[in-house]
Parts: sequence; C-alpha cells; structure tokens
Amino acid sequence: MQVATLRSIADFYTRDINATIAEIRGATNNPATLNIPERVNGRTVTIPSSVTAIGRYAFWDCVSLQTVTFQSGSQLRTIYRGAFRHCINLTGFSIPSTVTYIGIYAFMDNRHMTSIHIPSGITAINHETFRGNYRLTAVSFASNSSLTRIGNSAFENSDLHTANIPAGVQTIGNFAFAYNRNLTAITFGNNSQLTSIGNFA
Repeated sequence: MQVATLRSIADFYTRDINATIAEIRGATNNPATLNIPERVNGRTVTIPSSVTAIGRYAFWDCVSLQTVTFQSGSQLRTIYRGAFRHCINLTGFSIPSTVTYIGIYAFMDNRHMTSIHIPSGITAINHETFRGNYRLTAVSFASNSSLTRIGNSAFENSDLHTANIPAGVQTIGNFAFAYNRNLTAITFGNNSQLTSIGNFA
C-alpha cells in the first residue's frame, strides 16, 4: 500500500515499549492514504524532511526516547505545545533552522537535555518551554535572532550557567530563569530593546 507524504505529526501520542528504533517515513508519490501506526516507540526517532509541524503532545512521556534527528532539508516550522514534554532521557535534539514557533511546555521536564540552540526565526520562547530541565546548562541563540519575548518560567528550574540575551528581546516573564542555582551571569546584546523584566525572573 502506498502512503502519502507525511506533513504533520499532530495530536499523535506516543508511549514507551521495548522497541529500540522508530522511523517515520515520508513518501513522494502523492497517494491519498496515510498509514500511521498506533505508537511510535524506541530510543531514536527520525523525522522526515517533509514534516512541517509536530503536533500537541506528539511525543509526550516517551520516556525511553534518547535522540530525535531530522532528515537533511527539513521543512519543519512548528513544534506545538508539549510535543516533547517529559521525554526524560532525551539528550540529542537540534532544532532545525527552519522552525519559527515552539509552543508552551514543548521540552518541559526533559531531565537529560544539556544544551539547546534557538534558531533565528523563533520570535518567542513561550511559557515553561524548557522548565524543569535540570541538566540544561547552556542555551545559545542565532546571531541574527528574531527573539522578542522570553515567557514565564521558560527556563525555570534548569541549570544554566550563563545566558546571553539577544538584543531584540523586549520582555522577560515571571520566573523565566528562577532556580537556576548555578547561573552566574546574564548579558544582553548591544542596543538591547529590553523594557520589562517580570517578578522573580
């Protein structure tokens, strides 16, 4: 049976079993049927280049998931709320440069993620996006970052050591960097546009 090109992984809940590898494949032959298995499980998931969105809670609570990779030429633009929430063993994740939106809770409670790079097209880090990532020691931003807002509790209870906030950021929400006990320095880009810092940020 032919399968259609996979464009969105939306509202697709995953749970862990004892499989070791799962790969979601996209086709290019444009048939009308898309066949998705009930579960995608394992330690490694490959997202095909044709996927443009990862839906709400798509990989939520996939506790054995360790690495997510993206095929070359990824067209991914959107990671919706909770997409990788509570993937407690996820260590390997590089956000494709094409992504422009990351929803709330998207990477919350990922206890083994140690670093993350925010691509240039993202304009906001929403509420609690990286909250509870208590091994997250480093966050970096593209040199031509479009970021304007860091939401409430965005990095709360992580382990950031330093943070270099892009010049375009205008607001930092409540508790944005709270309880990062090893945070020693926050710097701001030249000609910073910051106008608002929330309570206990």
